[in-house]
Amino acid sequence: GKVPDFGVTDAGYVLPTQQQLLDLMAADQKATINPNADTSSDSVLGQINGVVTRQLMIGYEAQQVVYNSNDPDVVEGFLQTQLAKLTGTPRNGASQSTVTLTCGLDAGTTLLAGITLASVAGNPDSQWTPKADYTAPGSGAQPVDFVSVTTGPNEADAGTITIRTTTVVGWSSVINGAPAVPGTNVETGPALRVRREQELQGGGAGN
Repeated sequence: GKVPDFGVTDAGYVLPTQQQLLDLMAADQKATINPNADTSSDSVLGQINGVVTRQLMIGYEAQQVVYNSNDPDVVEGFLQTQLAKLTGTPRNGASQSTVTLTCGLDAGTTLLAGITLASVAGNPDSQWTPKADYTAPGSGAQPVDFVSVTTGPNEADAGTITIRTTTVVGWSSVINGAPAVPGTNVETGPALRVRREQELQGGGAGN
């Protein structure tokens, strides 16, 4: 039969316009109900056609997403994550930035992960917390691994994390001798697409 103008065609998936759907409905109604049926946009029939075609467009758009779900060049979002996972390339999640803070502590003082906070001087939004609960084995300056409270590439230059946001008895000072190591955001669609193709190409290296 005739190849449709939209939907699944020989050229791939073609999304119709709402006007195309309106024209088809009007032609169908004139052919089956009455050649003189008033389908103008301000008539009752025309308004019903407007409501129906808006719903049809939602269906066509969903159909397009499903049609593209097996095409690694165009698939997006959750479906891209699923497709990449099938071929062994899971999407990289977001990670926290890391930094070692030199903390002045009295013996037995505990810094709690997720609760004890330090921040960058002048930037209270740049908050850092111990990677794991840390209890000082003795008194004095000691290195403690901290992570950013939020994921992503949080930066902190050397010597800038100096504010003890949380008051802890026995914790007298904090500073980072080296810059923080930035974390990552969730891997983007284009980056995942490239990495998946690279990993698939690398798969044939064995003899």
